[in-house]
Amino acid sequence: MKNYVIENYENYKEEDRLTTNNARRIEFVNTVKVLKEHIKKKSKTH
Repeated sequence: MKNYVIENYENYKEEDRLTTNNARRIEFVNTVKVLKEHIKKKSKTH
């Protein structure tokens, strides 16, 4: 018997999580908004 949690994570596409339905799209838009408020404009990614 396979562990459901492990199987789910092994087959899960995180890159699609926030764009697969409207509720998740709203989560994405709100996350971006909050991040923009807290990340300085001249910040760099490493």
